[in-house]
Amino acid sequence: MDVADYLTDPLWWITSTAAAVLISLVSDGARHCIKRVYEKGLRSWAERSVQAAARRASRVELLSSSFNELLLANAELNQKKIDLLLAYVEVVVVMLFSFIVKDSLPLVFTLASVFSLIAVLFCLRNTFLYGQESLVLQDAKFAFREAVSQDV
Repeated sequence: MDVADYLTDPLWWITSTAAAVLISLVSDGARHCIKRVYEKGLRSWAERSVQAAARRASRVELLSSSFNELLLANAELNQKKIDLLLAYVEVVVVMLFSFIVKDSLPLVFTLASVFSLIAVLFCLRNTFLYGQESLVLQDAKFAFREAVSQDV
């Protein structure tokens, strides 16, 4: 059929109009659902942010109130740093091993590469958590020094 035949055919006009109405209804429904999910996500993110700020403030308050807690948190943070460094070294060693056996054992290379990638992701997550705890500890140290200087 030619384009002119389509334009003169009433069935084509009915089906194209019905398709346009159907597409409009589906898109309105999809837009409404997407908007609801987006708003719900923003609300939950805001709630989690408020909760995280409250937890952080209580942690800073706890650490700055006691010198022993501050020392213990500092020791735990140093232990986390050492654990992170060892984890990164383990990942590098596994990757070096996988490159050594790449030609002779391709399956081992593939498995070691996947393991290393997953381990790097966990290491990055723990590095982020280490950074958060380090900032909390720094705030607690400042608050403790301020409290001690006011007592003197």
